[in-house]
Amino acid sequence: MDYSLPLNKDGTLSFYWFDAHEENNGLDLYLFGKIYQPEVKSFVSCALKINGMQREIYALPKTKGKARSALTKEEEDKQVMNIYTELDDIRKRKYPQITKWRCKPVTRKYAFEMPIQHGEHRFLKIKYDCTMPSLP
Repeated sequence: MDYSLPLNKDGTLSFYWFDAHEENNGLDLYLFGKIYQPEVKSFVSCALKINGMQREIYALPKTKGKARSALTKEEEDKQVMNIYTELDDIRKRKYPQITKWRCKPVTRKYAFEMPIQHGEHRFLKIKYDCTMPSLP
């Protein structure tokens, strides 16, 4: 039996996902999970398809001769622009099938495995369509 989606008052859907699957080189994302269906007063299985996914990458510029925490904002911005130039050149030479991407400098917090000071750093955020191949 088909029921209407039980949307929340703000138009969102409370969806509890268990698994995800991608197809078409990542362009289509399928989520599998459960939603609460008030008509039957229980949780029912549900699958969602998300079209038009984008790849998102963050590049952290290398520092030379100066500690990252000692850099001024202008020096960090210059490093981000340098990495943009370098990566765009690599994209054009080695990955010509990635025909366009969008980039912008962003500030993000970092606390992972790389041996750099935890806290806020300037990254280059790169977004491009999933119909184009992934980078290694």
